[in-house]
Amino acid sequence: MIQNLSDKQTLVRADAITCTNKWAEAIGHGHVIYHMCRALEKGSPELRLDGLNWIIENMGAVKDIPEKKDVCFSLCECLQDKKSDIRSMAEKVITEIMGHTGWGPFEPIVKDLKPGVQKQVLPML
Repeated sequence: MIQNLSDKQTLVRADAITCTNKWAEAIGHGHVIYHMCRALEKGSPELRLDGLNWIIENMGAVKDIPEKKDVCFSLCECLQDKKSDIRSMAEKVITEIMGHTGWGPFEPIVKDLKPGVQKQVLPML
C-alpha cells in the first residue's frame, strides 16, 4: 500500500494516504511510521514527499515506533535527496527521532557516507 505513494497520479496517492490513515487507526501510528520510514529508503520523490509529510502530520506518534534505530538509515538517505523540501522534511523527522534515540544510531550511518555527503549531512544532524 505504501508503494502506491510512488504513483505519478495524484488521486492514487491521495487514496493511499486515506488508506494509510485507516491502517494507522487500526494498528497504531507508530507502526505505520516505522513501515513508512523503511519505504523511504529507496522510494521515489513522490513517495518520499507524501510519506514524510504524513509522518510530520503524525509526529506525536514517533515515540511509539517499535524499533526507532531501524528507521535511522532510511531517513539519512532522504537527507541526500536532490529536492530541498525532502531534505528539510527528513531533517524535521530526524530531529524528533533523535530526541528519543540520541546520536548513537546515526553515528555509524554518517561515518559510512562519502566525505562530501558527510559535510552536507553533519550540520543537519
